[in-house]
Amino acid sequence: MDDATSVLFDLPGFVVIECVELDDDARRVVIMQAAAEHGCPRCGVVVGGRPYDVRESRVTDLPFGERALVVVWRKRRYRCQVSSCRQKLFVERSDQIRPRRRSSERLRRKLAEADGEARACSRVAAEYRVSWWLGIDETRTRRPRWYQDPDTGRWVRQEPWMTSLTDLDLASARVILGLTPGRSSAAVSTWMGARDQAWRDGVEVVAIDPCAAYARAVRRACPRPRSSSTTSTSTGSATRC
Repeated sequence: MDDATSVLFDLPGFVVIECVELDDDARRVVIMQAAAEHGCPRCGVVVGGRPYDVRESRVTDLPFGERALVVVWRKRRYRCQVSSCRQKLFVERSDQIRPRRRSSERLRRKLAEADGEARACSRVAAEYRVSWWLGIDETRTRRPRWYQDPDTGRWVRQEPWMTSLTDLDLASARVILGLTPGRSSAAVSTWMGARDQAWRDGVEVVAIDPCAAYARAVRRACPRPRSSSTTSTSTGSATRC
C-alpha cells in the first residue's frame, strides 16, 4: 500500500496495508503497527522477527468521508523468548488502541468532547456511527425506615429503593441519566416515557439484571422492536431492542 494512504489515515504508529471497497458501499481498511519489535508485557524483553501468528480485530474509529469505514487491525502475536517468563504468548499493543478495547483513543476523545458540550447522545452516536448503551438497575439510597400511618395507626415499612438509569458507553464515564422512585416496571416505563422520541430512538442496547419487570418496561419503550432477546449471564443480562 502507498505510504500516502497511511499518512492520510493518520493513526500514529500504524500503516495502511490494504484498502478495498465492500459490496454495501462501505470501505475496509486493514492496518498494522509499523514497529516490527515489541516488548513482553510481563518481563519487558523485546521480541521481533517472524510472529507466532497474526489475528484480525475490528476497530471502531473516527468517520472518514461520507461512506462507512470498516477498520481492521491485523495484530501480531509473539512468543516470549524468556523461558522463565509466565507470559509465553502476547499480542502487540498500542497507545492508540488500548488492550481489550475495540475503539481508537482518538474516537474516544471526540466522544468525550461531545459529551462535555452537553449534546444529545443520540445525535453524537449518529454522527460518529456508534451506538450508546443504557443501563438500568435498582439502587438503595439508605436503610429501610418505619413510619406510623396517621389514619390506621399501623406501622409501615418504607423501602428506600430507586431505579437508576445510566449511559454505559465507555466514553461517557458511566454518566447517570436519571433516578426514579421504586424498582418496578411502571417506574421505568414512566421515566422512559418522559423522554422525547429522538432520545428513545437512540437506545440500541439496554443492560439489566435478570429482572422481568425491567425487561417488560424496556420492550414497551423501544420504538422499533424489530427483535427482542435477553441473554442471561452470571452478572445480569442484555436486552437488545
